[in-house]
Amino acid sequence: MINHNLLMYSLLDRKFSIEFNGQNWEVKYTGGDLFELNKKLLTSHTKYPIIWLQTGYEVKDYHKAGDRVDMMNCNIFLITKGDLTDRYKKRYQTNYQDMLFPLYERLKKAFKMSKGVHIMNDDISFVELPFNDVSELTAREGKKRSPENATVPDIWDAIVIRGINLRISTNCYPEFKI
Repeated sequence: MINHNLLMYSLLDRKFSIEFNGQNWEVKYTGGDLFELNKKLLTSHTKYPIIWLQTGYEVKDYHKAGDRVDMMNCNIFLITKGDLTDRYKKRYQTNYQDMLFPLYERLKKAFKMSKGVHIMNDDISFVELPFNDVSELTAREGKKRSPENATVPDIWDAIVIRGINLRISTNCYPEFKI
């Protein structure tokens, strides 16, 4: 078995940047539940753009073969700051076109170029979410909405990749073996 959490940090955290509005933005990676995401967005000084792996995915450790770990049904958020005054059409022309869609392509390329992590899905589904309320996210997942709103002070735009399955060849990452 390997520590797949540390592997994901080493593969994605601050490993590439995206140019947006004439500035290079370093992409950060982290993970946790949706309320941890809310805390991150409330307390971080440089919080965008971010790749967020939502907890709750299933890990399959193939102990007989001992050479792979599968991360099943992962939800990965690609998030950037939106503008409260922009309407959706403008946000789709800027945040999505210039930041989130290129970030999505870079994420797929990062897995493809890695030495042992690949996407198992034949196709990938994602949802575009322009909003700022974490309780809205939980309601969209079919869970009971929290009576206490967890609203982020920013408007944020996101692509949520749903149900992606990753296969990790553990022999490629001896430094993360447990």
